[in-house]
Amino acid sequence: MDSITAGLGWVKVTPYVVVSGRPTKDQLEECWNLGATVAAQLMEG
Repeated sequence: MDSITAGLGWVKVTPYVVVSGRPTKDQLEECWNLGATVAAQLMEG
C-alpha cells in the first residue's frame, strides 16, 4: 500500500484500518472515521 500511494504522491492522513471476519462496533467506527477523514481531505484538495 505504501509504495503504491507514495508513487502517486499521496500522503497518509490516518492510520490503517484492518478488519478480519465480522467487524466489531469499534472497528465499524474506525472505518467510518477513515471514510470521513478521506472525504474531508478530498474537500480541501
